[in-house]
Amino acid sequence: MWTEIINTIIGILKDKRAEDKETRDGVCELLKHIGKTIESAALDIEAGEYPHGKCGELQVYSLELVHYLEGKVDPDTLKNLEAQLIEASNVERDFAKREDPDTITKLFFASAYFQAMGNLNRV
Repeated sequence: MWTEIINTIIGILKDKRAEDKETRDGVCELLKHIGKTIESAALDIEAGEYPHGKCGELQVYSLELVHYLEGKVDPDTLKNLEAQLIEASNVERDFAKREDPDTITKLFFASAYFQAMGNLNRV
């Protein structure tokens, strides 16, 4: 799921790289926040700790990201992205899958990608 979301966002950012600075900066900050929250959840799960509150935090960032992109992205693409982000934000359910090494690996992968997209798209 994270890979699909990342690919959608990459496509949006490629199309919108020249958008206004305020939107670009806001989107980049949110991508970094999403990445750091996913990383924090992955670290909690890896340590055997329940990632308290991470779902809600990711949902807030995800909805704000959608807000920043309203009117700048095709409405169907945006609606699909919002649904994907809300579904994926349920990282607390990943705690139940913590014995599967792919669970944590996928979270760290997603975290790195979101943080990198947030950093690279500032330029």
